Amino acid sequence: MQSRIFVLSRKKANFLSVTKKFCLMAYAKMSNKEKLENAAKRLADQVIESINQGKGATWLKPWHGGGCQNIYSPKPYSGYNTIWTQIYNAVHGYESQFFVTANKLFAMAKERKQRIVIDDPKRLLTVTFYKPIIKNEGEENEEKFFALQTYNVYNVEQVENYKDFFGDDLTKLDTIEKPQPIFEIDQYFNQYLDNQNISIKFGGESAAYIPTMDALRMPKIGQFVGESEYYSTFAHEVTHTTGPRLGRFKADDPIKFGNDVYSEEELVAEFGAVMFGQHFNISCDSTLRNSEAYLIGWAKKFKAEPMIILNAIKKASKAFEFVENCVAEQSNIKIAA
Repeated sequence: MQSRIFVLSRKKANFLSVTKKFCLMAYAKMSNKEKLENAAKRLADQVIESINQGKGATWLKPWHGGGCQNIYSPKPYSGYNTIWTQIYNAVHGYESQFFVTANKLFAMAKERKQRIVIDDPKRLLTVTFYKPIIKNEGEENEEKFFALQTYNVYNVEQVENYKDFFGDDLTKLDTIEKPQPIFEIDQYFNQYLDNQNISIKFGGESAAYIPTMDALRMPKIGQFVGESEYYSTFAHEVTHTTGPRLGRFKADDPIKFGNDVYSEEELVAEFGAVMFGQHFNISCDSTLRNSEAYLIGWAKKFKAEPMIILNAIKKASKAFEFVENCVAEQSNIKIAA
């Protein structure tokens, strides 16, 4: 006899039966590529829903200080999950940075013999994790590889009376030491620019990276609503500078507004800003300021090719790592001098 856990949906007011055996069978049949594509499609559907509801670019809205994480893990999410959890919260209006896997939630319900009320049980997020696998450990033909694992998670706010339900598990997180904001952001970006010999000029009304000149233009910090807005824009433009260096576009090949290369590059730069924001533990409510037609265009692209989001996140991650390595290299040069 199969074990079933029942969850009550507020929207449909009926029971949702979750059969673990069926989920495991479906998971086992999927390749790593299919798992990623499935996760990307689910995320793209949420973004499209947000745009179609007239929420504009709120799906790419914030970088919040500190990363999202599993409520039962001391480490924040990394990689793709860094962005996906932020988008999920922005699209659905959740403020908590904590998530819980569906399996853990159902196991808790079974252990406590308690019915869990979830706001729209079918609304969940798929996070990914590469688990190291070792074959023939300790032998001459030992092999190590990474297997992609996916987990369906809910934001804790989706659980009715979640503060009471998670109780001490939630309050314990308040005692975990949070990373403090790094105030040497200017020094960080300047070390990168020096390492790559990228010139920068402050002033004017708009921020931009000019590939043909390999130069940055940034308004002065006093022209922004706040410091967070300024550094969000700075991070966006710094991400652009990695474009010709990592082969996303050519410095002497003009990028026209509205074309596919421009659209994808803007998406990469926004994801890059999110990653830098989380790295420095700084909150920012910056948004993509584009016309409604531009956003509708994104919805069409995501629907036709959900992997666009995944690829953009991957490129942004490479951009972030590139800048990190340049800053580390420049720091070593100064120490040696």
